[in-house]
Amino acid sequence: MNNSGIIGHKDILARLYEAVKNRHVASALLFSGPDGIGKKRVAWHLAQALNCRQFSEQGPCQLCASCRKIAAQNHPEVKIFTKEEKAKNLKIEQIFQLRADIALRPVEALKKVYIIDDAHLLTKDAANGLLKTLEEPPLNTLIILITANPSALLLTIRSRCQKIEFKPLPAREVIRRLQEKNQLENSQAGFLADFAGGSMGLAQTYLEKGIFEKKSELDDFLQGINKADIADVLTQAKIFGRDKEQAKIWLDLLLYVYAQRLKSLPQGQAKDYQQDEEFINLVLEAKKNMAVNINLQLVLENIFLRIKYA
Repeated sequence: MNNSGIIGHKDILARLYEAVKNRHVASALLFSGPDGIGKKRVAWHLAQALNCRQFSEQGPCQLCASCRKIAAQNHPEVKIFTKEEKAKNLKIEQIFQLRADIALRPVEALKKVYIIDDAHLLTKDAANGLLKTLEEPPLNTLIILITANPSALLLTIRSRCQKIEFKPLPAREVIRRLQEKNQLENSQAGFLADFAGGSMGLAQTYLEKGIFEKKSELDDFLQGINKADIADVLTQAKIFGRDKEQAKIWLDLLLYVYAQRLKSLPQGQAKDYQQDEEFINLVLEAKKNMAVNINLQLVLENIFLRIKYA
């Protein structure tokens, strides 16, 4: 398949190619699955397939003017809508823009394609505005909604879309690509693929944010936490909790460390199992509450002190 570097998802690509070939592509598709596994890349690729003048069973040619424009994301009738920088949601004004554009007849495209990234971030008004378009979709138009949280979408929106569920990538594929791209050792690539849960995008992001250094720092801290002064423990909580995005990584690492400990505990160590399970629940609760303005430093202080005195 001429899949333009897409990792995995061969079954999904085969289904989409068959639909393009038979001209049976729905007017609205819902791509759901974990972040960073290639949903958006497949959406752009489908837009190429629908507009390629030389499309074949191997996929879009990647050489015609249409393919090249879509690859460069500058095709006038293939557009993506995502939340604006520093915004929390996709706004009604963006849906108004989509609806105004979608009402125009295609000039250059064989099929106009509109990709809505992180569709679960649509405001209520924006979602209702989109619903009106989904109820009466124009001809020669495809809307692709991309989300890692489909349950956050209106049921009426979900019911009007053909659902395509993306699975996490096989660990071996993520490991292979990480090693090709970053020249990592087997142990490093294996940890990163496992930690990212089969998401190449997340694995690369974690790598760029210094995950190996953070993992080493956390391991050293936890190894000495029982003998550490309370002041040092509280200082570390302050360091880990001062930035929300960084704190999320520290919490993910904590969760990973204790999940791995649970897996490795011998049978019969009920007390240790119960303690580690308690720490995991504390971290999960903290991650859940990150959506609200909790004091991350206090949360981490509580977790670390519970670990220290366990």
